[in-house]
Amino acid sequence: MSDLDDILEDADANEFDEDNEDKEYGLIERNRAAPTNNNAVSSSYGRVATLIFGTDVQQDEIKRIMLLASALFAIEMSDGIFHSVQDPIFGAVVGLNFKPLAMAISFAATIVILCFYSKVVGCYSRRHDLFGFFANFFFGLFMLNALFLIHPSIGALGARAPDPLRILGWFTFGAIDQFGIIMINLFWSFTNSVVPLSSAKATYGIVFAIGQLGNLAGSLVFHFFGSVVGISACFVLGIMSILLMQSVMNKYVELYGAAPAIESSSSCCASCCGCFEGLWLILRHNYIKGISVITCLYLIQLSVVSKTAEYLAKDHFSQVYGCEQGQSCYNSYTGIHSLTYEAEKHVESLVYYVNLLTRLVTILFPLFGSRAIISRYGVPKSLLLFPVICLFTSLILIIYPPNLYMVVLCLLLLEGASAAINTPTKEMLYIPTGIAIQYKARIWIESIGYDSTQFLGYAFTWKTSGGDTTFATTAGTLSTKGGLLCFALALISFAVARCLYNEFEQKLTSSQPGDREDSFINYQNVPLNQDDDERAEEYDVELPSLS
Repeated sequence: MSDLDDILEDADANEFDEDNEDKEYGLIERNRAAPTNNNAVSSSYGRVATLIFGTDVQQDEIKRIMLLASALFAIEMSDGIFHSVQDPIFGAVVGLNFKPLAMAISFAATIVILCFYSKVVGCYSRRHDLFGFFANFFFGLFMLNALFLIHPSIGALGARAPDPLRILGWFTFGAIDQFGIIMINLFWSFTNSVVPLSSAKATYGIVFAIGQLGNLAGSLVFHFFGSVVGISACFVLGIMSILLMQSVMNKYVELYGAAPAIESSSSCCASCCGCFEGLWLILRHNYIKGISVITCLYLIQLSVVSKTAEYLAKDHFSQVYGCEQGQSCYNSYTGIHSLTYEAEKHVESLVYYVNLLTRLVTILFPLFGSRAIISRYGVPKSLLLFPVICLFTSLILIIYPPNLYMVVLCLLLLEGASAAINTPTKEMLYIPTGIAIQYKARIWIESIGYDSTQFLGYAFTWKTSGGDTTFATTAGTLSTKGGLLCFALALISFAVARCLYNEFEQKLTSSQPGDREDSFINYQNVPLNQDDDERAEEYDVELPSLS
């Protein structure tokens, strides 16, 4: 009886095993016969990633870079919303006729803010903690600002007449400017300190393009919803985007970690040059001076070209829609007539479409052009390419007769080349430098240096009350003489870029043949407030110099 039971048990066991085998085999066959939707999605994602990033960047690195780009998208979206509401808020509270004074005060306040920023940077050895501090700082500052704006008596947007004595408008204007300066600089300083040069060549253009897309998204939010939900609601939406940026950075640190905490060798308030350490580093090292020239000098040329296009547009439409006697634009005393209503509308329409094209160019050029150029020619040669483009556009302004649409094309070419070539390469120049330069010196270049050179550009093209500019009496001669100025500035930029080219090549050839790019100076684990000489002595490195 027991033998019969054993036989039956063995038969049941075999049947059970066969059923399991059939199920497993059927599952395998189904998986083989019908590819899942996930595979199709993964294949599509792979094709898009290959189109944008190429084949040299690994999937894990793409995910890491896209997470960083998402943080920049959130920062730029906040900045886009804030700058969209900046003029309406200031105009409603103070009055737009005081905007030039507000810009001057904001420029002076930037120096004070940079001192505060340098002190805070010296207190944090873990760099990702700086995002948390400044995100919380601006979140609290702007939330308090928003509460004042919606207050029925303090803010009262549109309910009270503009008054220059209302401090809220001045404070809001300056706070918005400082947010963009600090947060965008903080992002690139962090990115330059954690991304290797090999990855930066293929990805920095994409990161910048995604950031520009975020800025455009912020502007579109106000354009489409500002009249529906109101200025204050858009302002609050920009504040919420700060929380999005902070959550993305926390996710990055959670997934990929960050540099370990470092105990500074001195107190957090100690610094070799105090609040102006960043400025002192620029003056001390020729390599950083060269980066500042590459970063800022072309802005003068950009200002000259953009103002030339604006004056040519006004001259063109003033001829098409001339001002006749009896119209409000006619001035019989001076003989200088303003634009007619039709001419003003056409000028505004042209400016709108040029700005839209500029936005698209600064997104598409770096998205599809940066990797192809920088990965193929390398950082040093790409560094020389942008001054060559500046020389080319200057020759067009000098040689060809003044033409509105030709100048607009030159403007778009400069904007696109700057976004696709100059911006990624000059960020890569910071990779071999130290943390103090990345965090403290860079912000002086991007804020004070940027605004100063831009102001010089506008000063060269400033129109007097008589209608003349600094260079010429007409927009046509301004195009020619402005082209000569741009040509001289482009030659200076090319010479400086050539010096940086030699320095970069020297660092590449003098390093280890096994992995030359990783032998660059990298102070990721060095205290922020430690002097460069102490770093060089302790870590056996040398700061790049052009001397």
